[in-house]
Amino acid sequence: MGLRAADGYPPFQRFKSRLTAGLPLDFLRLSTPCREGLVSVVLPVFNGEKFVAESIASVLGQTRAALELIVVDDGSTDGTPPILDRFRRDPRLRVVRQNNRKLPSALNAGFACARGEYYTWISADNRMSPTMLATLVEYLEANAGVQMVYADEELIGETGEPLRNRRFYWDYQTPRGSGAVHLPHDTGELNYNHNNYIGACFLYRAWAAKILGAYDPACFGFEDYDYWLRMNTLFRVAHRGVPGPLYQYRLHPASLTSRAAELRILHRSREHLSLEKKRRQFFLEPFDITFAGHHPYFGSLARAYRARGHNVHTMTAGPDMYLYQITRAFRKAVLITAGSADPASFATGQTIFHAIAEDDRLRLPSAWLSAPSAEALAYPLLAAANSALRRLASSPERF
Repeated sequence: MGLRAADGYPPFQRFKSRLTAGLPLDFLRLSTPCREGLVSVVLPVFNGEKFVAESIASVLGQTRAALELIVVDDGSTDGTPPILDRFRRDPRLRVVRQNNRKLPSALNAGFACARGEYYTWISADNRMSPTMLATLVEYLEANAGVQMVYADEELIGETGEPLRNRRFYWDYQTPRGSGAVHLPHDTGELNYNHNNYIGACFLYRAWAAKILGAYDPACFGFEDYDYWLRMNTLFRVAHRGVPGPLYQYRLHPASLTSRAAELRILHRSREHLSLEKKRRQFFLEPFDITFAGHHPYFGSLARAYRARGHNVHTMTAGPDMYLYQITRAFRKAVLITAGSADPASFATGQTIFHAIAEDDRLRLPSAWLSAPSAEALAYPLLAAANSALRRLASSPERF
């Protein structure tokens, strides 16, 4: 299935075609250290005593038993901590406590502890339908070319009652005013038009998350939107293709949705979309790629990258070899060393992305990736480099 964009938006198709540049997209054999089949659910909560017990119960009550629930208490000062303690007897639940650092930080703290093959998170005031995780895992297991799946949801009120005639997601309610939100199936326009239509019901692969990196603390209030943009840009996001809600989204006065105007979420996320355009342009730029040392994968990787316009060098690692001797053609640089190479021997004076190849594994700054062939690692390596280097690109002293 690859990384083809949905059919409805040709500009995104053209972008994806240029980004992948014909590299093999066989992710079926790609893996990262994890507990196979396990779903890691992160639940961040700050002063959520009113609804958090319902949210926890909806996760622990899933028909899929292979799950772990990581609750991150982001400095709650209300009755949240004793509520969390009531659930501690369930071995699937862990509680992480931290000082209040806001939602993106709480999510990152939770996923840093995650051990699963699949990731998702739930707000402390929402609920999962009992079959949500089983349904979304089944989809990803059947669609190796999709890295993140999302599904429909329904709107509920403070007491859990179905909401009718609310303006939230009005254009996607089917029928209008019903509270049943049927989301678009085409993600092609997500990165081009200001509209966060992925929703709150989703599941994505752990290896893709580790390549993508953390939720951005600078995007508080729309950290999910920024994450979906990044996921959709580098990988493939798809609706599960079947109508019907798998998640209950609660509207109430204290929710971030209700406080969107106060927090300037819409204004800030709209401005952020202009940065997303620059991010896509950055991702399309070619790389300087240097292979240092000897590894069975290096020859085929070097040929594949050179054929696609990257500036590729190979050299034998040693104490007298320095990257500043290499002619630099582009502002993005990748160094791939064999397991025996000492990265300290390369004095670059440049910000580069460094990966280490050992056997059938590639050690990235944020994760291990394993694959039975060089071809299976070719695109994920560049995706990881793009993701990491983009976080530095806005710093003038670095680029």
